[in-house]
Amino acid sequence: MVPFGIYLLVQWGGWARLLMGLFCIVYGIISVFANYHELLRYNTPQIIISIKGIQTNDGEYYDWHTINNAKLVEEKHGRYSNYFLYFEVPGLNRQVPVTWLTKSPQQILSLVKQYSGAAL
Repeated sequence: MVPFGIYLLVQWGGWARLLMGLFCIVYGIISVFANYHELLRYNTPQIIISIKGIQTNDGEYYDWHTINNAKLVEEKHGRYSNYFLYFEVPGLNRQVPVTWLTKSPQQILSLVKQYSGAAL
C-alpha cells in the first residue's frame, strides 16, 4: 500500500491523485503498526512456571501449595485439538490455553509436575 501511495505522489496527476497517494501511505503505515502491536502482544509470556508456583498472563499467581489436580485437558474441534492446563485452587478452577506456546502441552505438564513435586 505504501509503495503504491508513493507511486501516486511521484506521478503528479492533480489533487485527487495526491490525496489518494497520501491516503494509501497513511493506511499502509497504520496497518504495519497495528500488526506490529499484535506481534508484541502475543510475544509476552502466557504462563510462567517456576519453583514457587504458576503465574498466568493476566497477572494472577498461584502457589504450589494451593494448586491441586493439575492436568492437561484436550478439546477436539474436528481435525484440530486445543489443549488447556487445568488446575484447581481453593474456590476457583482455572484453564490456561497451552496449545500455541513455545513448549508443547506435554512439556508444560511435565514442568508442572516437576516443579510442584520439588516445592512440596
